[in-house]
Amino acid sequence: MRGLFIPGFAVWRAGRTEDGKGGWIDSFAVSTADVSGRLSPLSADRTPRGMQERGVTALRFSTPFATDIEEDDQVRKGGRTVRVDAVTITSSDTRKECVCEEVT
Repeated sequence: MRGLFIPGFAVWRAGRTEDGKGGWIDSFAVSTADVSGRLSPLSADRTPRGMQERGVTALRFSTPFATDIEEDDQVRKGGRTVRVDAVTITSSDTRKECVCEEVT
C-alpha cells in the first residue's frame, strides 16, 4: 500500500490568534509536514451533491491511516492547496480517504 503514496504533502491546520483589538485572526500553520498521500479526481457519482451544485471539482486525498488530518485542514504541495471537506477511514483501517476541493 505504501508504494501507492507519494511523499511531500503537508497538512495545514487553522488556528486563532487575538488581533489585539478584541477580535481574532484565523491563520493556517503546518500541522504535519512530509505526509505521504495521493491526490486524484473524485468520480462524478461520488461527488457530494453540494459540490455538484456549486460546480466545484471534487478531489480525493488518500493517505495512511495514522496521518493526523481533519475536516477543514488544508493539504498543500507544490503551490497547490486543497481544503478537506470530509474524512473517512477505509473498511480495512489501512488508510484515510478525504473529500477535498481546490482552494483558489
